Amino acid sequence: MKLTKAQKAFVLKQGKEAEPIAEINQLAAVMRALNHQRVPSIAARLIRKLDENPAAARFRVVGTHALYAYEAAAAVIFNGEMVATGDLDVLIDDRAPLRIAIDGEARGLEAIARSADPSFQQRQKGDFRLTNKEGFMVEFIRPEARPAHRVMPGQVSGTEGDAVPAPIVGLEWLVSAPAFTAIAIDDRGFPVRMTAPAPAIWAAHKLWISQRSDRDPGKAARDRIQAEAILGLIEDRLPQEMLDPVKHSALPKFVADLVPAGPVKSDQKKLTPDWE
Repeated sequence: MKLTKAQKAFVLKQGKEAEPIAEINQLAAVMRALNHQRVPSIAARLIRKLDENPAAARFRVVGTHALYAYEAAAAVIFNGEMVATGDLDVLIDDRAPLRIAIDGEARGLEAIARSADPSFQQRQKGDFRLTNKEGFMVEFIRPEARPAHRVMPGQVSGTEGDAVPAPIVGLEWLVSAPAFTAIAIDDRGFPVRMTAPAPAIWAAHKLWISQRSDRDPGKAARDRIQAEAILGLIEDRLPQEMLDPVKHSALPKFVADLVPAGPVKSDQKKLTPDWE
């Protein structure tokens, strides 16, 4: 069995060489016993499949699931309402041809999803969304081209009938942001390596979405709460991820200006344990 990057990082040495797979299974059992189970297993399986692919650098976890990467890096746990979602948003960098392979064979986005769960299927060929038998969805999205009719090299995988990422305005800031990678734990106790956009840009993007006139009011309120939680997390635990005009130059000024200059008041519960 081939170890993923996350599994290799998760193996702990205890004075002697241990059989990695057995050790990972043991450590996963420990995580379950400690009730430290976070990322939904179906999302974790999908993310691992993406991470194992030669095109891994082209994929980023965005949307609500990115919160798991940020909380893992900061050693905190967000409340259940904060991370509740029934879909995984996968941002694809479409600026170069998208070459996907599974077990050395050229395949497509749908094949990746089905390798994690065979019940994933499109509503119709060429859709951006796949749904499994449990109703969990994975949505492949990409930045909207400029001009909108411009054909991007990686907007399709080249596999006939494959899922086609949906172009969405504003995602060019996330795809151009520095990558942020962390090892989270799935709900079976196993590690999953997650790559998301830099948290400051993710939060600024959420604030921008929340102010759009076409955004559902309920979703807009949740966007603001999530953005404020991440900004508070950066302030308290990840100061190295503070919004920086040079490091985060991909973010337009009108979006960067949405980020408060002072302390952030978040609706998220206290981020530190009651150990003081």
